[in-house]
Amino acid sequence: LMACTISVIVEMNLSEWLTQKVAPALIDFIGRGFFYLFLAVLAYDQSTVAPVERHGKMITSPEQYFSSLVLQIAAIGLMVSGCLHVVLTVCCLRGFKQRKEEENEERLKKLKDKKYQTRERKSSIEDVEQEQTEE
Repeated sequence: LMACTISVIVEMNLSEWLTQKVAPALIDFIGRGFFYLFLAVLAYDQSTVAPVERHGKMITSPEQYFSSLVLQIAAIGLMVSGCLHVVLTVCCLRGFKQRKEEENEERLKKLKDKKYQTRERKSSIEDVEQEQTEE
């Protein structure tokens, strides 16, 4: 659970402290990919259903099958994500992702600046209208 939480925080870039101090290997795609593959192997290993003995018979409950299914789906998702990160590293596409992130940040900054400028214009127009009504 802790490893999954760390991977979500790193993937969403929520904490620079975590990526710099606690898990610096997860900054690169190759480290992240192998980490996801490791988690996938653990999840798949834990997804086996072990029958329980009740009244002299070996029984498996529906809850066991459901939890096994959830873990298998998570393992498949982690496996795909890990393989994707490793392939992106092999193809040297990390720079492409970083450029796209920078472009998106610039767009957001421009949008925020536009909103701020329109707010300033609105407030200055309101100030002028107020001065005119006062006169």
